[in-house]
Amino acid sequence: MSRFEISLKEDGLLPRIWLRYVDDVFAVIKREDLSNILNTLNTRCDNIKFTSETEDEISHSLPFLDLNIKRVNNKLEFAVYRKPTSTDRFITSDSFCSHQNKLAAFHSMVHRLCSLPLSASAYKVEYDHILHLADVNGYKKSLVDRLIVKHSRNIKNNRMSTLFSQNKLTKKSNQKRVSVTFSPNITNSLKNTFERFNMKMVHNNDSKLKFTLGSTKDKISQSEKSGIYQINCSSCDAKYIGQTRRSVKKRFDEHHRSVKNKELDKAIAAHIFDIDNERPHKIVSFDENVKLIKNVTNPIKLDAYESVYISSSRNLMNLDEGPINSPLFEILK
Repeated sequence: MSRFEISLKEDGLLPRIWLRYVDDVFAVIKREDLSNILNTLNTRCDNIKFTSETEDEISHSLPFLDLNIKRVNNKLEFAVYRKPTSTDRFITSDSFCSHQNKLAAFHSMVHRLCSLPLSASAYKVEYDHILHLADVNGYKKSLVDRLIVKHSRNIKNNRMSTLFSQNKLTKKSNQKRVSVTFSPNITNSLKNTFERFNMKMVHNNDSKLKFTLGSTKDKISQSEKSGIYQINCSSCDAKYIGQTRRSVKKRFDEHHRSVKNKELDKAIAAHIFDIDNERPHKIVSFDENVKLIKNVTNPIKLDAYESVYISSSRNLMNLDEGPINSPLFEILK
């Protein structure tokens, strides 16, 4: 888009007022020139196509992002724009969420209220609407007023001097973020401790609806899953631990084939045909001898998980100690 705009400007085809945010453009052009300009834009590059939305001829207003821009006597006035589909619902005050997550939406709305060049009437309308949203979601008016004081002060300080913003950036650049499952009795007491070490605690929540409701998808059988598997010998307590990106059943079939072909360089075949065994060993069937001990869908994690399970197990048929050698695995033995 930057090259596209530079090309238009060099050819003298870019409108005098052209303000773009990602793929939304606010432009000021004559209404009678709209068709020609739109056609020119759409013929410059095959991969970029524009559509247009013009100001309302009666109210002389046009929504752009979260603004409603109105032309009054050739001057622009701004108000906050919300889509008609807005439900006015945010995280309610009684939700099992951290306080900072609950107030995130109100911080955003108040910051917008304080930073936009709104007229007195538009400011009053937006302020009243934020109070309405607070009431609907179970928050007090005093909360909104405190946020307005805080954001107004911060905006004023940043406009007067760059010292405040630079201090914040320096602090944030050295600060580590730690994700912790939200549990008020624990996380609230840990917050101050984390802050002393310049660590900011951010909360996640596993109590989500998708974890409570059952899946409508057909369940995948264990034999069709991938990950870390274990094959047990039917005659002794020896076992083999391996990994597979494909289904466990397909990988077992390969092991069974190596036994059938007496490939003694393979761990399971070497165990079964070991002449030092006092009694014959065998692998009867997939259902009887194989189990998936860890379903792993991310291939990057397979080597680590396999090494962990090999290091923490005994009586293995495996001919090696896993793909990753680390002194940390000694703890598991």
